[in-house]
Amino acid sequence: MVTLYIAVSIDGRIAGEDDDLSWLELAGSGGRDGDYGYSAFHHSVDVTVLGRGTWDVCKRFDPWPYSGGECVVITRRTDLVPVANESFEPFDADRWRERKAREHVYLCGGGGVTKLFLDAELVDRMEIATLPVILGKGPSLFLDGVPARKWKLESSEAFASGVVQSVYVKA
Repeated sequence: MVTLYIAVSIDGRIAGEDDDLSWLELAGSGGRDGDYGYSAFHHSVDVTVLGRGTWDVCKRFDPWPYSGGECVVITRRTDLVPVANESFEPFDADRWRERKAREHVYLCGGGGVTKLFLDAELVDRMEIATLPVILGKGPSLFLDGVPARKWKLESSEAFASGVVQSVYVKA
């Protein structure tokens, strides 16, 4: 199974201008287990997938947020040096189709790699936490040209922080 698990602003952005992520602090702690269920989700994952642009942002984090499991960065570049446990590979839809049949894949983002997985119809589930902020600028979760497709709302939960967490599955 492939799960897109991500936070967005009300205007659908996954980062602010210049890849600013400080707005994520608006969520605070709360929801399920104090982290909106992220820890439980992360423990269910076999492999985390990032796009190279997202990796460029995340590699600055200390500690590295994707330790404890396999982490794959989708890129055509061959000159990148890992900061922790990540590996680098070009996107191969057939390979990911095989992997999702036997593993839980966490599609972390960003917009480009999300589009690749959606184009190949590899995403089974989307858990999207919408934070109560409009960023106005920055990368969007869904890039132009993402294939039109109907999704079924499985659940939605609003928290006192203003975060709304919605789970969608293929319709």
